[in-house]
Amino acid sequence: MALVLLPELGAQLAWTDRTTPAAPPARRQHAMALREGHVVLFGGSGTSGLLRDTWEWDGTQWTQAQPALAPPARQEHAMAELPGVGTVLFGGFTGTSVGFLQDTWLWDGSSWRQHTAMPAPPARKGHSLTYDPTSRRVILFDGSDNLGPLGDTWAFDGAVWTPLQPATSPPPRAGHAAAFDTQLERIVLFGGFGTTTLADTWTFDGTTWLPAAPTTSPSPRASHAMCHDLARQRTVLFGGDSIIPGGSNDETWDFDGVTWTRRSLAGRPPARRDHALVYHPASGANVLFGGSTGTPGHVLLHDTWTLASTAPAAAVPFGYGCPGTGVAPHFLRAPHLPYLGSTAALEFAVVGGQPAAAFLGASRTSWGGVPLPIDLGFVGAPGCVVRISLDLGVPLAPTGTTARLLVPIPAFPGLVGASAFAQVASADPAGNPLGVVLSDAVELRVGWR
Repeated sequence: MALVLLPELGAQLAWTDRTTPAAPPARRQHAMALREGHVVLFGGSGTSGLLRDTWEWDGTQWTQAQPALAPPARQEHAMAELPGVGTVLFGGFTGTSVGFLQDTWLWDGSSWRQHTAMPAPPARKGHSLTYDPTSRRVILFDGSDNLGPLGDTWAFDGAVWTPLQPATSPPPRAGHAAAFDTQLERIVLFGGFGTTTLADTWTFDGTTWLPAAPTTSPSPRASHAMCHDLARQRTVLFGGDSIIPGGSNDETWDFDGVTWTRRSLAGRPPARRDHALVYHPASGANVLFGGSTGTPGHVLLHDTWTLASTAPAAAVPFGYGCPGTGVAPHFLRAPHLPYLGSTAALEFAVVGGQPAAAFLGASRTSWGGVPLPIDLGFVGAPGCVVRISLDLGVPLAPTGTTARLLVPIPAFPGLVGASAFAQVASADPAGNPLGVVLSDAVELRVGWR
């Protein structure tokens, strides 16, 4: 696979100020996570002390929830969504004689419920909590108590906490950030503060921590925020504080699984630390809220920002497949979307043990002057519909009942916004007189990151 390096193109990626009058009060050291497509915010440190309020962002506005029961007020806690269970909250710091917390809470969209099963990780603050879809567990890493960083890794499956014993681990720290990278299928961790401020990148596959070796990296920092931008297939880092000598920043960085790239974006949020950042799938944007300006003063912030591509790539299915002896061939997913300078990947379900081919076309309205779609009933395949111009055929090599189509996208900016179309044919000798069945079709829309 060739690595294509692109210059920073104007307005490729943009921050947008989405602050509304009805928003959570200013705060720092709060936590945010997903809950069935909504962004959930809880707690933090506000102008009048610690908070215990719950808010949700739907892509347009914030709404305060009114649960009958809520976790105690806290700061420096962590949250992550555990699908099928709820949004998980663990730990934090009360700033009182209670100090460090080791409680687990679950949010279902209307109420909080405390999970009391033991054992639980030791009390802490400044840790990370990240959902790992491969193991279907939430992974907790490190954080600190009154004696300093703990250096441990735990997993929570919705019922029990389990201490993990990886052969190697990142150096102990707190104030780091982590996110699950869907391309690497690993958790990516960056920075934090241990014996000094750190600038290292690590990955975790559910069993093993491994140090990454990016050619470029953000400067040492803690109290930054990270999330994985599923639309652009990049892990995003924003802000943070150097701690020693001190000073927050307004930098935006992307991690592509190999190296970090700083994005020079106009109109970005003010420099900050102790904020939160979550990817919101429905809007295809990364949502940032709050934090503080850092030293001197620690002015609390209550602004909402979103970060998204100005021309996102997409793979959109349309139509339907035709069944033969089994389930109709159909589009499954796009592990890699059609971005400039990349290779798009589409996966289709096909007839097992039979040859298959993909077709690419430039049109969904006509083929060689013939209007589309075309039902193939006249050649012995009723209900099988050609939905795209069959301009290029590509043989596929199915694995079982799945076939993958790879489509190289040239690094030519003029392609942004352009569409191409794909459809798959699968042999099915007993399926119809033609012996071929067709999938639904997919529109590939070229974007930039």
